[in-house]
Amino acid sequence: SLFPPNRKLLEIFTNLAELTTLIATHAVETTRLDDVLGDQDVDLLKIDVQGSELMVFRNGHEVLARTTIVHTEVCFVELYEDQPLFAEIDQFLRKAGFQFHTFLGFGQRTYKPIICNNDINAGINQHLWSDAIYIRHSLDLPNLPLDKLVKMAILVHVLYKSYDLCHYILSEIDQQVGSSLSSAYLFFMNDSVRGSYA
Repeated sequence: SLFPPNRKLLEIFTNLAELTTLIATHAVETTRLDDVLGDQDVDLLKIDVQGSELMVFRNGHEVLARTTIVHTEVCFVELYEDQPLFAEIDQFLRKAGFQFHTFLGFGQRTYKPIICNNDINAGINQHLWSDAIYIRHSLDLPNLPLDKLVKMAILVHVLYKSYDLCHYILSEIDQQVGSSLSSAYLFFMNDSVRGSYA
């Protein structure tokens, strides 16, 4: 991480401080996301940089403007000193035209000395981190090109099993080209998923 571990807080939780012992620090050279990707079109941007996610986004305005899905790690407590937390990342991405979609799993630990089911990595209620998925705002989908919509529909179906969102995107494609993809999609989904659309 570019941020030092927040030892004082990590020591409170089971099996966190033990994993983040600072051995040495080194100067590193970083490159802006906009400079790395240039003018490339981006369908899915996945970021996991141990607390520096907001720094990456702040240096990637041009890339974010061409991105439809952002998959980023977020923290709810400062595991690293002075790291930006979920609320700050959420505000930034919403201002950049994204809409929060879902969390994928939660990292948890217990407060010492409690251990859950003999598992030092288990938690009870304290959420520490997660992966947050953001999509281009739903109201902006009519402005997206057809190829971006097609790839977005595939990604949310395959990666996130967001069948309702996939159907919504396919409906937008139908509006643009006069197809019937959304009804075909419903037909081929299994009964339990299709029933939730009724």
